[in-house]
Amino acid sequence: CYRCAEEMVGLSAANIVMLQNGDEARQSHFEAEAQRALRAGGGDYVKVRGLGMVGIFLLVYVRAPLVPMIRDVRIARVRSGVYGAAGNKGTVAVRFELLQTSLCFFCVHLESGVQRNEQRMVQLADAFRCFEGAYPPVLAALQHDVCVVAGDLNIRLDLPKGSDADEHLRAALKTADSGGRGGGGGEGAWRAFLQYDQLYASIPQHLKPVGMIEGPIAFPPTYRYVLGSDEHDSLRAPAWCDRVLYRAVGTRLREYRSVRELRNSDHRPVAALLEATLLGGPSDRGVLEDAVPQRKASILFDEQELRSCGGPGASPMTPVRAGAVPKTWAALVAPQEPPASSRWRHGTSVYRF
Repeated sequence: CYRCAEEMVGLSAANIVMLQNGDEARQSHFEAEAQRALRAGGGDYVKVRGLGMVGIFLLVYVRAPLVPMIRDVRIARVRSGVYGAAGNKGTVAVRFELLQTSLCFFCVHLESGVQRNEQRMVQLADAFRCFEGAYPPVLAALQHDVCVVAGDLNIRLDLPKGSDADEHLRAALKTADSGGRGGGGGEGAWRAFLQYDQLYASIPQHLKPVGMIEGPIAFPPTYRYVLGSDEHDSLRAPAWCDRVLYRAVGTRLREYRSVRELRNSDHRPVAALLEATLLGGPSDRGVLEDAVPQRKASILFDEQELRSCGGPGASPMTPVRAGAVPKTWAALVAPQEPPASSRWRHGTSVYRF
């Protein structure tokens, strides 16, 4: 579970200089509220790491039984404001390993402005290089088995110049709101404006080559709202600024939505529920079942390896990282069904959290 907050402090010159690692008092308050919400949901979670920079803040939690299996926690800050000198824009990242699975989480706040999409994509690429030069060496962000980016990407719409597209979009949003939660023809109308979304246009050049994707957007623009209301203000064209991206391999999107009930910002927060596969070896299965004895592990065996060793119990098998030639690996948190490829056979019952 991870959460990120944006603009926890005003982005004044004084705050940018004095609060380079964020406002500790506000971060502590946010952390306390996050923990309260997790407890209310019935989960026993422990914080892995929190990390801030000026106005952004990232929190990463895991379920308590998994804590002894975590290692090599690293953090990174990437300042993108004022030509890389200031943290009013930029990225914070936390990475760690859980059993033999590497996970990397980002909270980002990219450059604003309709004309600055290329600059935003450069900043995102810089964020993905945040662990280069780390000592001891660590995987590059995009080499992690699980990689998730969330925050205010400040994505805007490239509406046709000289058209009344902005007025049509606002009318569609009002029609959707008047129908209650965006139903009817109004919803279909605002969806049509996703064709002008700058991130969608950037997918072939900037996201697809690095294996990052986004789920289907089924919520209205997240920016810019009149405080305390569901009405978009008249100063800025509505846009889907707030997004969640994730690595396409090994991660499945279960839910992607905006949280329209929170009206104390000019943005609407977004939330994604992702299901990932955790990798481990046969010995890890025993460790995990000892920690959570009421659960059983699930192992996926490569059929070629099974033939060469005579079956799952015939010889030791060595897990490998994503990107290597697959031999065999154990899925300790698995999807509901095995991968689509017929090369894989599903072992025992699925282990899920």
